[in-house]
Amino acid sequence: MAKNSYLKLNSTKLGLTAGIMGAFIIFFTTINGIYGYSEAYNILASSVWSNFGYTLSWTGAFIGAVIGFVYAFIITWISAIIYNKFIS
Repeated sequence: MAKNSYLKLNSTKLGLTAGIMGAFIIFFTTINGIYGYSEAYNILASSVWSNFGYTLSWTGAFIGAVIGFVYAFIITWISAIIYNKFIS
C-alpha cells in the first residue's frame, strides 16, 4: 500500500504570510475609504473592530492593519496546524 505523500505545512510561515496580506488589505481598504473610493470600511467600522480603536483615519488604518495581521495570522496558523494533524 502506498504511503500518502502529502507535505506538511509550516504553520508559522503560512500564518505570517497571511497576516501580512491581511494587514495590507485592511490598510489599503481604509486608505481607499479616506479618499472616498471604497465603502467597505463601513463594515469594519461597524463591527467589533471599533472597540479596538479602528476609525476611518490614518491612525485607524494602522490600527486596522495590526488587527488584520493578528486575525489573519491566528486563523491561518490554526488551520495549518489542523491540516497537519489530519495528514499525519
